[in-house]
Amino acid sequence: MKNNVNWKSLTLGDVCTLRGGSAFSPSLQGRGAGDLPFIKVRDFNSPQNSIYINAADHWVAGEDATKIQGKPFEEGTSVFAKIGEALKHNRVRFLTRRTYIDNNLMGAIPKKGVIEPEFLFHILRTFDFAASNSGTSVPYITASALAQTPVLIPALHIQNRIASILDAYDKLMEVNRRRIGLLEEVKRRLFEEWFVHYRFPGNEDRVTTGELPEGWKRVPIEQAYEGLYDGPHATPKPSTNGPVFLGIGNITESGQLDLSNVRHISETEFPNWTRRVTPRPGDIVFTYEATLNRYAMIPRDFRGCLGRRLALIRTEQASVYRNFLFLYFFSADWRETITRNILSGATVERIPLSKLPTFPINLPPQAIAAKFDRIVQPIFDQVEGIRKSNIVLQSQRDMLLPRLISGQLPLWTAERELEAVA
Repeated sequence: MKNNVNWKSLTLGDVCTLRGGSAFSPSLQGRGAGDLPFIKVRDFNSPQNSIYINAADHWVAGEDATKIQGKPFEEGTSVFAKIGEALKHNRVRFLTRRTYIDNNLMGAIPKKGVIEPEFLFHILRTFDFAASNSGTSVPYITASALAQTPVLIPALHIQNRIASILDAYDKLMEVNRRRIGLLEEVKRRLFEEWFVHYRFPGNEDRVTTGELPEGWKRVPIEQAYEGLYDGPHATPKPSTNGPVFLGIGNITESGQLDLSNVRHISETEFPNWTRRVTPRPGDIVFTYEATLNRYAMIPRDFRGCLGRRLALIRTEQASVYRNFLFLYFFSADWRETITRNILSGATVERIPLSKLPTFPINLPPQAIAAKFDRIVQPIFDQVEGIRKSNIVLQSQRDMLLPRLISGQLPLWTAERELEAVA
């Protein structure tokens, strides 16, 4: 039974004001703190910004505000990409404070007394922005075209109830992401203690001399893994479902594989794209061109293939060096090695995969690596369990979202389902 009999049929322009962002002079960029954040499309990739904008790479100080041609957007604005490939990802974020946004982004400012900010945010999450594309070779959307999009709007108290249900799922996932972040920090600090400061069990009181502890070796990194494979140098036709086709955007800077927004490859094409290698659980996938220094581990339930500019390192199934190696990629020693060996191409920087096997690494004895593995593997397993929980929550939310926003689902039904998972 429909629940939207008394809902009003309006347009997006009736309920919000659409406005593009501001140009951001390179001379003003790079400030790590300030009065107001200035976000770009890239900020959407941060795990801290998966729903709400909580962090930014750039900040604006008071004295610089007069140099920016445009006004900041207020808390409660929904922001999304308006041009380029990022538009096709249909990602929407919610501002939690006054924020400047880049001119590649657009903001939807809710009209007071007409629509609640959170309800507008959830409406926009159902949009296919690519379908509103006005561009040719470069996709883009205009505020005037988007404003004509029809929307169904209930009374404000109904908007609040719907938004509170969907917000509850988002907040549960946000808590889980923070838990994952804390666990990742524990792993890396433990790695640093053992393999950077060499304060592993039995060696806690060692005075750093610049020499490796007894039994350690400085060897080529290939001695710690079984194989190195790169992905295809092309992109398949997109599919609405099927195996996952991993892209650079699916690997977060914090070392997680983000599968909340992925491309797919058809079952018929899948075998052709995995002739060289099929990613398996425990493989370490990483970026080697354009966007560097991103690493993630393939989870147990993954089925898909590598995309362009991605490669993977495979260790033996019983290797005690897998978790050690994964965490080593986040160390300063490895970052310095990469920096020294980056090839500057005509348009992009890249890591030469042909030379990577000879990059040096400080390799501990197997006994120490095995002891470390017994400690950190349960943490890896816990992270994996939380990640799976978030996949379930997101799936439930995504099923509810279009039905609630359109008034097709009774609120009491959605509230009962929420009680079952909260």
